Formats: sequence, C-alpha cells, structure tokens
Amino acid sequence: VNTLLLGNNHLVSFPDLSQLLPTLKTLGLVSNIFPCCWKSAWLKDIAVLFVDDFPCHSSSTLVGIAWSHITKFQLESTNCTGEFLSNT
Repeated sequence: VNTLLLGNNHLVSFPDLSQLLPTLKTLGLVSNIFPCCWKSAWLKDIAVLFVDDFPCHSSSTLVGIAWSHITKFQLESTNCTGEFLSNT
C-alpha cells in the first residue's frame, strides 16, 4: 500500500500504520481530528500527508497549533490522552 485516503470518514480510531513505512507515501486524513502525541509522531514521516490545518483534538499544548508548525520531536515528547490512534 503506498496511498491510503481516509479523509471525510469521521474516524474514531485507526491502527498504527507506521509498519507500512516507508512503503506508505501518501495518507489522507482531511476532516479527521486526532490526538497530537507520541502515538501520532509517525505521521510526520509520511511523504505526502493531507490533514486539516489544525487537526489536534488533544494534547492541550498542541491544540490550536497548525500541523505544519508541530515538529515530530514535539509529538514524541507529548503524552497521549485521546483514543483515536490505537495501541503502540
């Protein structure tokens, strides 16, 4: 799988897809919000990622910050409080 488009599906959870890296090149998550924390840090490794400008519904330190301004280090350093991304 190199392209996965999940936008506009109002997802409540999805598995950690990081095991598909580096094969997964394009991931679409437009109109889905998710916790911005260590569980979502792998999203920064996707070559082409389609997300809303402000996709974070938690951690409170990252809510309201544009995705383009959030670093992988910030995500890796943030505890998870939401349930959108499962396991790992």
